[in-house]
Amino acid sequence: MPVFRNIFYSFPFQLVLLHLRRYLFMLAPWLLLILMVTDNFGHLYGFHYLFLDPEYLGKVNWLSFFIVGLSLGGFIFVWNITSYILNSFRFPFLATFERPFLRYSLNNAFFPLVFLIIYFTVITKFQYYAELKSFWEVVSYQLALLLGMMAWPLMTFNRSLNIKIETFIERTARHQLHIRKKKHLINASVMTSPVIKRLTPELRVDYLLIHPFRVRPVRQVLHYEQEVLLRVFRLHHKNALYFELIAFSLLVVLALFMEVPFFQIPSAASMLLMISILLAPFGALSYWLRSWAISAFIVLLILLNLLVKYNFLNHRSEAYGLNYHNPVAYTLKNIESAVTQITIDHDKAMGLQMLENWKKKVADYHNPLQKPPLIIVNASGGGLKASLWSFRLMQLADSVTAGRFFEHCVFISGASGGMIGEAYYRELYLDKKLGDSINLQNPRYTANVSKDILNAVSLTYVVNDLMFPFQHFTLGNNRYHKDRGYMFEKRWNENLGYIMNKSLADYSNYESNATVPMILFSPTIIDDGRRLLLSGMPVSYLTQPSKRMLSGNPNEMKVDAIDIHSFFKEQNGSHLLFTSAVRMNSTFPYILPNVYLPTNPPVQCMDAGMRDNYGVEPGLRFLYTFKDWINTNCSRVIIIQARGDYEKNYEPRVTIHPSLLQQILDPFTSLYSTWSDYHDFHSDDVINMIDSWLKVNLNVLSFEYVPAEKDQIASMSLHLTTREKLNILQTMNNKKNKEQMNRLLILLSH
Repeated sequence: MPVFRNIFYSFPFQLVLLHLRRYLFMLAPWLLLILMVTDNFGHLYGFHYLFLDPEYLGKVNWLSFFIVGLSLGGFIFVWNITSYILNSFRFPFLATFERPFLRYSLNNAFFPLVFLIIYFTVITKFQYYAELKSFWEVVSYQLALLLGMMAWPLMTFNRSLNIKIETFIERTARHQLHIRKKKHLINASVMTSPVIKRLTPELRVDYLLIHPFRVRPVRQVLHYEQEVLLRVFRLHHKNALYFELIAFSLLVVLALFMEVPFFQIPSAASMLLMISILLAPFGALSYWLRSWAISAFIVLLILLNLLVKYNFLNHRSEAYGLNYHNPVAYTLKNIESAVTQITIDHDKAMGLQMLENWKKKVADYHNPLQKPPLIIVNASGGGLKASLWSFRLMQLADSVTAGRFFEHCVFISGASGGMIGEAYYRELYLDKKLGDSINLQNPRYTANVSKDILNAVSLTYVVNDLMFPFQHFTLGNNRYHKDRGYMFEKRWNENLGYIMNKSLADYSNYESNATVPMILFSPTIIDDGRRLLLSGMPVSYLTQPSKRMLSGNPNEMKVDAIDIHSFFKEQNGSHLLFTSAVRMNSTFPYILPNVYLPTNPPVQCMDAGMRDNYGVEPGLRFLYTFKDWINTNCSRVIIIQARGDYEKNYEPRVTIHPSLLQQILDPFTSLYSTWSDYHDFHSDDVINMIDSWLKVNLNVLSFEYVPAEKDQIASMSLHLTTREKLNILQTMNNKKNKEQMNRLLILLSH
């Protein structure tokens, strides 16, 4: 049929086919963006929040959406430029139009339009459902996006990208004498070079869009000299590079001023800017190298790998406060020799004194003949949802028990997000103990602990870490790189009012005097699986099984952890910033960089959840170490589990008809998806054997984040939506958690 034939041979349709046939890499950014905004890529990291809930200057409003619109329009502009460079020589008729690049962009709008339709649809649903915005607020966000996008498409009218061939001929006619001198050479070049082939249309095009709603037949260009057409396109290509250099310059400026709030643009905007810059080299390689482009790309990857391997383009994220000038040898001999019986006895004596001080502190709550219950808190990982969950649990437990709960707490351990909330509550509790007029139940604190961190971290990753972190800062006599780990600590400090801008040593007296519970961070050393133990007090007694030193051959049991106070004594281990300890304990893969330690060779540590996502093992080892004192001086032990990630007992999730890809990936994905279950199985088995050495009653109370609707579970991200925050707070009051809270009240009342 003529209509379908005309559509098939139209310029927009042929451009779609051309991209699908030759330049799939040009479609990869659109696929990635669609997957991200629809929450089908990076769900655990919350990538979709960057586009659906962009933040600027601490707020999500029309201005933040306007900036995202600017960057989105810029990306569309650069994408069209790259496509124009790759394909314009196939369509020489473009040079005969007024504003050829504008016409090309108009006809090349299919893929951008598909993304925009999906994007605006998802934004509307998200802002209504997740952020509970009004109709007019949603409309204002969409208008801001459109307004921002319109600023960049106006650049398609730029004269340097829209040179008509007649205009070019008239301009060059002024130098006619110079042209005549070289005419023979030009013609010879045209006849003998591959230029004619390159300018010969490979695709049939009968019609194109001259305006959004106006179609026009394609003009013939056989009467124009091929060399003149080629020069017009080359001029366009050269001018297009200037715009890509501008985008790169903007990225450098954002990196230089990444700590200045004005330049902390929404992460979605910086991500689009980065994609724009990365797209240009791919286009250039494909244009100039043609069939050699893939080989050249592989060579570049190999070269980049070598440069990173030998530290030409690599940087190592470090723990702030530690001295890296004199690294300690990371050998089995040093690991074992750092833990001597003298060291263990000294640290245990400090622990026993802490327990005695705690017993005196809680004596006023009990009859002189009554022994106090001892509380240990385990907090799970799970991003900001776990932070808010564990913090709110502390608030409610203290509220229900009239402040008795945290007074009876002795030891806190756990992983990732849950420990962020625990650290914040402990700090507020400390400030109140020191005389500040603090209401621990103030909703302002739950708002602080759930403030966004993702935007600052992802922005720094895009504008700084992906290139080369060239900025530094000095702390004492040490100099460190500024990277997304640095920005995590800075933003977390800002969210909480800088109340934890201290070192581990600053908490030593408060912990030993039992003013506050001991808090233990235990990031995992990924090179050998050992724990790195970080606390205000030295805890060498937790670095190995208690019976190791008692056995005839100590090598039968391994030292499975290192204490920062003993192993890194010469590297100022006790001066580690508390915020760095929190970060090291929360180093979720790829979101935050692995932290290198001052060892030789350098070893890396990451999230504590890699080995124990609930902090059960360190807590049980603490109990075992001081079991004799606890059996004598305590009425019972209460373990509080703040599970802000998953419910413990759930229906098995089995894929009945797995696809081929699922079957291939199952050995890897199943290990990751059931990682927390492995921790639970092991912890339950160990807890089951406690009766053999703990003579007092043991009570394990698990408070689980299990929303009424399964599809309302918050993502494990550093960002929470308004609905997710409300849902987390409401879930704390569900039937099961209320029952557990009543049990806690009863256990503390006897």
